[in-house]
Amino acid sequence: MLYRIALCSDFFLISGYYSRQPFFDDLFLNFLNIVNEDVGNEGVLGLELGYGYRSDMLDIDLNVYQTSFGASDHQGSLQLPSFNSETLLFF
Repeated sequence: MLYRIALCSDFFLISGYYSRQPFFDDLFLNFLNIVNEDVGNEGVLGLELGYGYRSDMLDIDLNVYQTSFGASDHQGSLQLPSFNSETLLFF
């Protein structure tokens, strides 16, 4: 939905819900060839809210996103490496 407040300002809201297939790792238990029969699709809700401003001298877009994952059998973690003072990072 787009709501135009004035000739140069508008707000919008976009939402969607969809079902996503499970990750491949969720189909097998403990890295064995045992099929996980209880795994199902995962529901995902996506929301976006934004504001836009347009003029002859300036264009501004401000967007906020939210994604919520529903029932999922996928459990994982991200382990970050530990850095010490001798580690160099290049960007």
